[in-house]
Amino acid sequence: MVVDKRDLAIGRVPGPADGELGALTISQYRKDKTKALPTEDISPIQSQGGGSAGATAATQ
Repeated sequence: MVVDKRDLAIGRVPGPADGELGALTISQYRKDKTKALPTEDISPIQSQGGGSAGATAATQ
C-alpha cells in the first residue's frame, strides 16, 4: 500500500546508507562467504496467467 501517492511519481531521497555494512557484505561476497538463503517458508513460483503481448507469429 502506498502512503503518499507522490512517491509513485517522484520518489524520496533514501537517506544515508551504512557504508561499513555495505563494505563488509561486498568483502564476504568476494571471499565466497555468503549465507545461503533459507529454504523453509518459501512458496514455489507459479505462473499468474498468460498473456500473449509481444508474441510473434512464429511463437503463436
